[in-house]
Amino acid sequence: MSETLNRLTTISKYGGIGANVLMILMIIAAVAAVIALAAVAVNADLIIDLVERYGGVWDLPISKDRLAPVAAALIPCVIIILSLIIAILYFVARLLTNIHENNTPFTDENADTLVKIAILTLICTIVIPILDFAIQRMIDSGYYQSYGFGLFPLFVAGLLYLLSLVFKHGAELQKEADETL
Repeated sequence: MSETLNRLTTISKYGGIGANVLMILMIIAAVAAVIALAAVAVNADLIIDLVERYGGVWDLPISKDRLAPVAAALIPCVIIILSLIIAILYFVARLLTNIHENNTPFTDENADTLVKIAILTLICTIVIPILDFAIQRMIDSGYYQSYGFGLFPLFVAGLLYLLSLVFKHGAELQKEADETL
């Protein structure tokens, strides 16, 4: 095995482990966020009482009477956003694990996985700003800070798709070389 391929498989091994760990942490964060939002949606008055009882100042950009419905409405938003991020991490982990196990990046499966990552990145680029706007409208604080549709994630999605075509072509060349031998 060449030095470059050895380095690639080593990085892929540890990168895959890191992506899996990050994915597990994101799942835990998603569950915790949904539980916390559900608790606020069900017990908004209790949360407000606790803040005020212990000397806290209600400085959230939402009125107290809108806390429960907004918390309930945030649950699907959080689930959608974190599900997209978890899906991307899953496919990144799968890609890196395949590179490590097959000792080559040039497989049809890896090319297909890169296409899936590119599509999910594109979906995130569209969905997250829309959900951000919806959340801001639900809070209705009169203050709106938007991150908008970024060009960089679109560029990344396009680059990932282009890279998938390179991987697909590399897989074809790999098959030709294997058949020749």
